[in-house]
Amino acid sequence: MKARERSRAKTGAINTMRTDADAAGARNAADNRSCNDQGNDTRGVGTPQRPRIPHIGDPVPLFTRPDLTGQPLGLADFQGSLTLVLFWNPRCGYCHRMLGDLRMLETTLQQTQAKLVLISSGSVEENQRMELHSPILIDNDFALGSAFGAGGTPSAVLMDAQGRIASELAVGATAVLELGERLTTLPQSKEEELQTALVR
Repeated sequence: MKARERSRAKTGAINTMRTDADAAGARNAADNRSCNDQGNDTRGVGTPQRPRIPHIGDPVPLFTRPDLTGQPLGLADFQGSLTLVLFWNPRCGYCHRMLGDLRMLETTLQQTQAKLVLISSGSVEENQRMELHSPILIDNDFALGSAFGAGGTPSAVLMDAQGRIASELAVGATAVLELGERLTTLPQSKEEELQTALVR
């Protein structure tokens, strides 16, 4: 009888450990997922027919999009500084869950010469509610995201001071935040030194 009770207790403990491990695994997997341009879960793989991703060193696609005040901003407005270009959707659950971390990253970047710009869908009001201070450009048809090779949100890429792609595309909250943190540690001048750091 006691042996049977010990066996049941051991089985219960193993099942509890498996449940905890499964939950942790699900949380880690969610950090690397993204939503497509409609805000639907893509499990981190983007759209089935993913557009070509520009290579490091390629010129950034030319763009002009309105900010939240209606003022058109383009590539020239961000040249001269390292810039984290973040593709975003306020209706995307993965974006929403990383918003607190993004605010902290934004504060850190404000202490450097680097910039953050969000390419976002949704209404002006939805984007204003995020209470971010960085420029937010509205791209509701996700055409600009596609031009950069992004298949979903959140995704991000670095643009160097000369308007060139300076990193691989980061997909999912974890990868985006890691790219942003990397930006805070890069040299802000000395072009050759900067380029060497970017490709490591």
